[in-house]
Amino acid sequence: MKTRAGELKDLQAAQSSDLKTTEDKRPVGKTVWRNILGVWGVVQVISILANALKRLYPIAVQPFIQKDMLPYQWALYAGWCAYMAYAEGYKAFQLKFSPMVVQRAFLIHQNPNIFNVLLAGPYCMGLFGASKKRMIVGWAVTAGVFSLTLFVKKLPYPYRAIVDAGVVVGLSYGTLSILVLAVKAFFGGKVEAPGDEEVTSEPAEKKAI
Repeated sequence: MKTRAGELKDLQAAQSSDLKTTEDKRPVGKTVWRNILGVWGVVQVISILANALKRLYPIAVQPFIQKDMLPYQWALYAGWCAYMAYAEGYKAFQLKFSPMVVQRAFLIHQNPNIFNVLLAGPYCMGLFGASKKRMIVGWAVTAGVFSLTLFVKKLPYPYRAIVDAGVVVGLSYGTLSILVLAVKAFFGGKVEAPGDEEVTSEPAEKKAI
């Protein structure tokens, strides 16, 4: 027969095992909730960008369908697309806007109030509920895209098609960069927004006061 000390030891071991199992389950639940809200936020942002691409793409490809542009216009077309891939796609989106969007999306679970969840897209874009720096970036990118879209509507063909093509390239690059970073964050990779804390598979623990 086991001694009382042995029984007590077995009981403590069982309690310790149950506690460890409970602790192991908590992070899984947090991660699932974090990823659900994170994907929801990213999907809203992608939907906004996809809507703009849907409207601009038919105009951007007109020169390929009509085949009526002059050589210098084709050169302008290619040059403008290359510039927008760098200025809008790489510098504006990949380096600033996309990391901010993904970071905010995968931190919604830390403050899941009704506005942040229902308006996850604008929230992730930094249009509200953010620091001054973040809101400046969010509103600047948003205003820039919509202003350029309104401006080019007044341009004659083929120059409207040329400008729209550059915007399509920049937005497509930006959309892809958001998707890549979102997948990285979803599977536990680190995503860092300029001047902010990184996003990992688990939220940072609160510092003890």
